[in-house]
Amino acid sequence: LEAPPLVPAVATAIGSLPHTDPQAAAELVLEAHPRFPAAPQLPMRTPLEGIVAQWARALPEVTIERDGSVAVGGVTNEPAVATFDPEAHGGLLAFLDVAAGDRRPPRVKVQIAGPLTLGVALLRSGLPVEQAFRRGGEAARAWAIATEDLVEERLPGSALVLFFDEPALVAWQRDGAPLEHEAAIDVLSGALAAPVCPTGVHVCGAGNRRLALEAGPQVLGVEVGSDLVDDADVLARHLDAPLLTGDRRLANAPGLPVQVLHTSPTS
Repeated sequence: LEAPPLVPAVATAIGSLPHTDPQAAAELVLEAHPRFPAAPQLPMRTPLEGIVAQWARALPEVTIERDGSVAVGGVTNEPAVATFDPEAHGGLLAFLDVAAGDRRPPRVKVQIAGPLTLGVALLRSGLPVEQAFRRGGEAARAWAIATEDLVEERLPGSALVLFFDEPALVAWQRDGAPLEHEAAIDVLSGALAAPVCPTGVHVCGAGNRRLALEAGPQVLGVEVGSDLVDDADVLARHLDAPLLTGDRRLANAPGLPVQVLHTSPTS
């Protein structure tokens, strides 16, 4: 039987690791968090594992250079194609290989680039605003479904919690955000709805937590700090909401408080 994806007081991790050896990184996360390991991302191993380079590659109009830089070759409506690459996704693929052995975890966390972060990167690469965020959303949705299928194939019986990493949410904390607030919520919520598994949003640093919560994730990754009180009202509503399980049915789990994932502040 598959373990429940979200249970109280189980630690996991957020963010990349400095490793250059995917096998060593996989063994570390499985040893450190055996009940809820996070698939490592390894940008020090190759720039192709950078947050944008790793996931924007699903779009046919995008070229990823060897240094991880992104080039956009015009506007197209061709569908996003999410194909896992041994070099660009070496950390994830090695993790799945090691986890499929004797230390098969009951649940795993995988994170991919969020649609707003991809949209901002495409905007900076020259796409018009509407096209940039539409294509960012399409790429994120394609990867979400592909990642869910990959984990189900490689780790049957292990529950998946899929995170969308959104460092670009800092742009919605100030005037001149690249996309109107409600439109940004729609883009993010569309990606969150793509997979069947529980989903989360990682709000990096001073990102807009309210926008992330309004999009409807089941888990919110935040840095612990005194500024959390600024969003106490929306955090309380999030924690009081019924927990939604992977099959989209309301779980009978009153008082389950593991819906906000705290991370340590970066130095």
